[in-house]
Amino acid sequence: MTDTRKLAAYSDFDYVCTSVKDILGTLPLLRHVSKTKLRQFSFDIAIVAFAMRCGYLFDAFGLRSKHTTLKDFLSEVLTKLRKTLPAFETVTLVYHNASDQLFFVSIPRFRACYKLDNGGLSESLLAWVAFVEVRGSSAKVCPPPAGLSSVFSAIAINIDTEGTPPIVITLPDDGDPPMGLMVAFAACILEFPVAYVPVTDGPEGGGFLSGVPLDVYEGVLIPYTAGTTQVHTDHETRILVKFSCPQTIGLQVPELSPKSLMARVAARFEERVATSRKFVVRHSVETLDRVAM
Repeated sequence: MTDTRKLAAYSDFDYVCTSVKDILGTLPLLRHVSKTKLRQFSFDIAIVAFAMRCGYLFDAFGLRSKHTTLKDFLSEVLTKLRKTLPAFETVTLVYHNASDQLFFVSIPRFRACYKLDNGGLSESLLAWVAFVEVRGSSAKVCPPPAGLSSVFSAIAINIDTEGTPPIVITLPDDGDPPMGLMVAFAACILEFPVAYVPVTDGPEGGGFLSGVPLDVYEGVLIPYTAGTTQVHTDHETRILVKFSCPQTIGLQVPELSPKSLMARVAARFEERVATSRKFVVRHSVETLDRVAM
């Protein structure tokens, strides 16, 4: 690919990020949010709009208004973005009431995860994601959690139709689903190759992977400097995907070893971002007091 094409695509992505930030900056409910957070949020949803990643789990800021829910506010934001920026026409919001989680989802990427015609998770998703049951400090590879296919189905039914995709899809209220189900779902939507399935009925309760060495992976985007293919410095990088895997699992399962995961992540995302950013996969080892799920 020529340098000219790379820089043109970079400019388009950069334009969308800047436009999103400018639109957000006009909204009265976001006056309390720092420019740094708005810039990061703009980037996070732009990579979904450009289908660089299937989804983004919203965690950017809270609202101080007692009269507007976050779900309604983000629905209004996406409506405004669709009217202004064509890239967002294939983005929808997915809302889970029980956990109060909101996802921005790329419809083209999502369609590769679930096949409505055969009613199941796609072979490509199952080949990409390894599910790891976490019970206290122990971890083992496991099948996909029961009910995961149903969650995907609830979304697929709403987007696999003619016409404009809905602004927001609310997942069915099935009471209080197991924690592991929605954690695994989030990992799939965020395109992690390792999806934790936490189980809370053990003696350690919610203290997951405390003191357990973890292989931590970061796939980062580094922008090209205008007019050249020289990349920017580290402080200008943005994280596209970040996940971890218990080191013991990486030693037991060849596909989840650092060498294999770094190669797989690079192969998956490099092609998507090659026209706009340099993509680099980084690996480190961390031991935490506990891992948030």
